[in-house]
Amino acid sequence: MANARVIKKRIKSISSTRKITRTMELVSTAKAKRASDRIRAAKPYAVTLQDLIANAMGSSAGKLTHPLCEAREVKNAVLIAITANRGLCGGYNGNVFRLFLDTRRKLLAEGKQVQVVMIGKKGIGYSDFQKIPLTARVTDIDDKPRFEQAVRILAPWIESFLSGKVDQVLVASMHYESASRQTPKLEQILPVKLAAQEGKQARDYLWDQKPEALLEQLVAQAVPTQFLRILMEAAACEQIARRIAMKNATENAKDLVKSLTGIYNRARQTQITQQIAEIVGG
Repeated sequence: MANARVIKKRIKSISSTRKITRTMELVSTAKAKRASDRIRAAKPYAVTLQDLIANAMGSSAGKLTHPLCEAREVKNAVLIAITANRGLCGGYNGNVFRLFLDTRRKLLAEGKQVQVVMIGKKGIGYSDFQKIPLTARVTDIDDKPRFEQAVRILAPWIESFLSGKVDQVLVASMHYESASRQTPKLEQILPVKLAAQEGKQARDYLWDQKPEALLEQLVAQAVPTQFLRILMEAAACEQIARRIAMKNATENAKDLVKSLTGIYNRARQTQITQQIAEIVGG
């Protein structure tokens, strides 16, 4: 009877865990939906901003430029990695960290100086375990990244880029393509690279001010806006990864309960048969 009691206790424990994973799956589904909606809502603004900058830089017979768009030989690079503050999100953190390690290894092999900014407690903990020196640590990014946070993180590196102390700023994170597809991606924040508008007819803007006067404001706005988009995509990918992980855990718990229930029934039947045999023999 002790064996059956142990199995029954295990079934009860797994059933309780299944309720938790099911709840976490539902919460992550709702958060992923809201995060995806924020990405779609922000995309037209980011695309239009890129278009305005490209149009302004194309004015004045192509002579217009901006210091943050200046490409130069890379000697000092900043590598920003975006991971999660919490676990239970499948391979999300592992995918980001593999991309981060590969990029860092490549930059060091090319003889470049690399400063690392790690966002997320999971990435910070793994960096400390791997003894990777970190220039900055950020742990206050939640499920709803804000523009002010993007500005605060990038501000020192924009200043360093303008002063010539830093030549390139890269970000390693998960890229949101759709609700069913997310991939690790390395993106360049500085110097600013305008997205190619292939097959798209350029708009003919009428400027209220001279393009030279507007370009300073547009580029200063575009850099943190691009970084905010990356943070938002990373947040959405984290919730999607957690939803998938919790769904798999719930289904595995269901299968395990079903299997243990069969084992419990057989064990109980064996014990009842043994008791009947003992009574008849007595």
